[in-house]
Amino acid sequence: MRVWPQAEIGELNRWLNSCCDSILSSMSLFTQFIKACVLSLLLIAAFSRQSISQPPRILKAGTPQSVVLPGFRIAHCIERPGRLRIYKALSDTEGGRFVIEKAGKQVISWPAQSFVGETSDFEVLQADLNGDGRRELVIANHDSTSNGVGIDFWTIYIFPDPEFRRPQAPLIFSVEEYGALGTFIPEGDSILILTTRWSWSKDPQGKRGEGFYLIGQWWRYRSGELVPIIEKPPIARRFLFSFAHERGRTFGNRRAPYLWLKSRKAIIFNEDPLVSARQTEVKRGILQSVSAAPFTESGTTVKIEFKPGQGNLLTFRYSADNDDRGEETLEHLGHAASGRVYPDKYFPAAREKWLSGKHARLVTYGKGTEFYTPRVLWISP
Repeated sequence: MRVWPQAEIGELNRWLNSCCDSILSSMSLFTQFIKACVLSLLLIAAFSRQSISQPPRILKAGTPQSVVLPGFRIAHCIERPGRLRIYKALSDTEGGRFVIEKAGKQVISWPAQSFVGETSDFEVLQADLNGDGRRELVIANHDSTSNGVGIDFWTIYIFPDPEFRRPQAPLIFSVEEYGALGTFIPEGDSILILTTRWSWSKDPQGKRGEGFYLIGQWWRYRSGELVPIIEKPPIARRFLFSFAHERGRTFGNRRAPYLWLKSRKAIIFNEDPLVSARQTEVKRGILQSVSAAPFTESGTTVKIEFKPGQGNLLTFRYSADNDDRGEETLEHLGHAASGRVYPDKYFPAAREKWLSGKHARLVTYGKGTEFYTPRVLWISP
């Protein structure tokens, strides 16, 4: 048997070690390549799932279609999955109404304004407004349009359960100018609500005299209420010829009125013109009793009993009817902690629970007129 020289054995060992190193190195590169491929596939799958599970935050639920609804002269309908049908209808006896049916059975109905007998001028949206992963149902109704400037008045209804599995009342508020993406604004991981109102006011910058302004305030939707966003002050745009031209050119744009208020010509309003006048009377007290008429019958009416610290019990009627003015009528409610006035026709979902037992200030501003005295009931948290 041959005996291998020591030198040859050493050379053979070095050669074997080199081969092993090369094999291991190749296996390492191959392993890294496989890992990279697997990681890429996992990332692609994750992004694919994300794009499927996270559709656009604000979804428009079709276009109103003309239909026949028994008991009504004219009606339009938007149909949703789950055999849910949302009607706006007009009768000769009851006027305009919204009717919601599920599986052929009516689940809720309430009064609604109809401008010049129109029933197709409403919009239905679904959006996750509070970030809990479930979409709320939004119904936006065109109430009327003014002469002259042509201000569009809309009422917004937000129902927490879009499938109407149980009885529910909506959050209600009104805006002057509306657009699906101009009233509900996606920002980051949330959706902000921009409420708008036209107001005659002094120029907060002191550069001009008084003028007509479109004023926007920022809110979040939380548990059937609007919560003011303190870090975002109200913004406004003065009605000048340039603004009038822009409004005409962008009429019907879904991003208005935010489209107009994000302009570099917009300014900050640190104080709402509605409460900028001198306070002529202030009464502090407690809301002892609050009774809301059924939403299905009156839409929006609340009777409030306010007991001042000094003086007799006062009874007010808070109503969405802008023509209902008088000594016993309240038109404006305010969020005392932030100094923000709620939008017109503001009614949280739990009307009585939201107001009953709260501390409040009843403030009268300015001298008022023979027919109207501006008052705000400021609600404490």
